[in-house]
Amino acid sequence: MDHQIVTRYLGLDSNPFTPATAEEGYFPTPQTQRIIRELHFGIVSRKGFLLLLGEVGVGKTSLLLQLLGTLHQEEKLHTAWVFNTSVDRLDLLKAIITDFGLDVPPNASLSVLLHKLHRHFLRVNEAGGNCAIIVDEAHNLSEEALESLRMLSNLEGRGRKLVQLLLAGQSELGDLLNTSRLRQLQSRIYLQCTLQPLKKREIHPYCSFKLSLAGAQLPFRHGAVRLLWRASRGNTRVVDLIMDRALHAMAVHETHTVSSRIIRRALREIAPQQRLIRKNVRRSSTRRATGLVAAAAVVLLASGTYLPSLTNPFPGAESRYPLKIFGEPSDADNGPQDKEPRNNASRHLQGTVKEKGSSQVPSPTEVKKRKLLQFLRTFNMVTKLSSLRKSVAEADIQHFRRQLPPELRLVGLDRLPEVAGLTVSRLPWRELTGKAPKWYLLWDPVLDIDLKNPKDSASSHIVVLQTILREQGFYNYRIDGKYGPKTRAALRGYQQAHGMDPEQGPNNRTLFYLCRDFRNKESPAR
Repeated sequence: MDHQIVTRYLGLDSNPFTPATAEEGYFPTPQTQRIIRELHFGIVSRKGFLLLLGEVGVGKTSLLLQLLGTLHQEEKLHTAWVFNTSVDRLDLLKAIITDFGLDVPPNASLSVLLHKLHRHFLRVNEAGGNCAIIVDEAHNLSEEALESLRMLSNLEGRGRKLVQLLLAGQSELGDLLNTSRLRQLQSRIYLQCTLQPLKKREIHPYCSFKLSLAGAQLPFRHGAVRLLWRASRGNTRVVDLIMDRALHAMAVHETHTVSSRIIRRALREIAPQQRLIRKNVRRSSTRRATGLVAAAAVVLLASGTYLPSLTNPFPGAESRYPLKIFGEPSDADNGPQDKEPRNNASRHLQGTVKEKGSSQVPSPTEVKKRKLLQFLRTFNMVTKLSSLRKSVAEADIQHFRRQLPPELRLVGLDRLPEVAGLTVSRLPWRELTGKAPKWYLLWDPVLDIDLKNPKDSASSHIVVLQTILREQGFYNYRIDGKYGPKTRAALRGYQQAHGMDPEQGPNNRTLFYLCRDFRNKESPAR
């Protein structure tokens, strides 16, 4: 089926799970924002060598694009990006020279290329600037090429590094740098970050975030999220691949719900060509089989039955479970929630479809329950429904706030601001309770700033704060990672512009607007 027909049927503006890497539509997590802050601080503070490791498909290149976006805001920082690393040492240096906007001397030797770069770094440094080289797919570099980069890192002027180098690659890069032959380069690494896959609880928010950017939201069944996790183990490239096929399956089977049935059909199509998916599913299925075997062994032992081998009383059980993932699902697997009436696809496209049973008007209690569930589903917190109901019944949000995981924040607002790029869930508090504020917003902060004691925050966090304040026109000084009088005055001006009392100090509302502006880089209304 043509992808344009699929997106029209599902009400999407574009394909939300395209394999192409883009700077826009990046899904932030506490982990990725921490890594971006640390790498940004390492570069602007002239720490020399930095290292970013991560397995295939976890989003290293996407993270580097976000990092470049923040680095380009540094007025006097010159950057070079190298992504073709299957080259020798001469071609590597020529690629760096070209990306800095310099001319490559014809038939230049290694010493000539190094000298040209050295002169460029000195000119930038004398003008008060800084240079950074970012090498993606660095695990493909030869030892000779890595040694050339080490020679660049030796260049210093007035007691500080003239160029900062960030190497990003797969785990093989770390193994290579740990060899005795490259111990000199290894000793120069100031910071090493490892990008991990998404966590299980981040799978649903990730998919919802991608779908919302494409102009629509689709309900997810719990079983679908569970299968996505089992098949992908948080690898974003694999999640995108599965969800891309799932959208096709939804259009073919005329449904707007992402159910376990739909995910199984997507897996059946792509698993034969995807070794990682097959490996993940086998691992999950083996664990399930082992659990069943252990339980059965306990029962048999309790009954006095002799077992010749306690290792596996049911040989072959593990090999049968993977078929469960890709086979036709039973009603017991999906439950009644996965059953959805099939409608004619063309009628959906024309917008004339009427759902079965829509003539029955839901009760006020049912309407309220739906709104509460809609608020909780964004961050996969349906299990907190009882505490949220208690808060609404008593018009006291503290009951629910105490149940929040530490990585989520809640803020009360009387109007809904623009939140492009930030994953937010909205609760119409005044409508449900008759009390102020009008809305409560739940969100996952992309910044980690100590609101009670900003001075105690890490320097990298203050660098991000100063960068945001400068983007918004409140801070016109050097970004130094120190929370002093100038940064404090700029933050007070920022609070006033957003209708907050600066004398109360930074609070959740301040952090919310900072996170919002960090993601969408829009100027505040003043």
